[in-house]
Amino acid sequence: MCEIYGVNLSKSINSSTFQLLLQLLPLEKQKKINKFLHFEDAQRGLVADLLIRFIIAQKGMSNGECQFNINDFGKPFLMNFPNFEFNLSHSEEWVVCAIDSAPVGIDVEAIKPIDLEVANHFFTEKECHYIFSTPNLEESRFYEVWTLKESYIKAVGQGLTIPLNSFSIVHTNSSYQLELESGNLDDHSFYFKQMALDSHYKLAICTQNNHFPSNVTHVHLQDLVSGSLKGNSIL
Repeated sequence: MCEIYGVNLSKSINSSTFQLLLQLLPLEKQKKINKFLHFEDAQRGLVADLLIRFIIAQKGMSNGECQFNINDFGKPFLMNFPNFEFNLSHSEEWVVCAIDSAPVGIDVEAIKPIDLEVANHFFTEKECHYIFSTPNLEESRFYEVWTLKESYIKAVGQGLTIPLNSFSIVHTNSSYQLELESGNLDDHSFYFKQMALDSHYKLAICTQNNHFPSNVTHVHLQDLVSGSLKGNSIL
């Protein structure tokens, strides 16, 4: 079954603790995080890396067993564990992670004012009809569709080589289905779910297993930090 974890960053990590945690990561990861111009972005990147390592440790995998790599499109994966898939996402005050035994994608987005005309450029006709068909819900539905589409792209693991308007996420009877460019519904390969996280955010999951948790497992930032510093993760 898919599992979903979330860390809230409403309380920031202080700079000295940030540097201590950063030094625990592999050198290449440190370099990547140090390239961020803004501390908030660097913090989200750091916490995302800590979170997946924290989860892996909870599953009983040792540091020596774990080695990360990326596929040709930049999607990270854990080597030597073919039945352990994960995906990360972050936006504003949230960092989230999904794990599963099958390919999985997750996307979280803060709901912010946006020019809804964007939908007509990147989404399909069916999706735009869903977004604009009910007054006062356009913004919420825009982010609903956006996160669902992003979660699918991330689950497939081919990045933006898959155009956003080459497939539809169709809302039917309180569930979602993938409609391919041919117009056929894909009833078996991928399943979707919107998860409750925060009233100011949308969170979507896409996986090949139709078994979703009822809620997000919240990991407190302080527990993540203290556990990492004490060596309770696989750092």
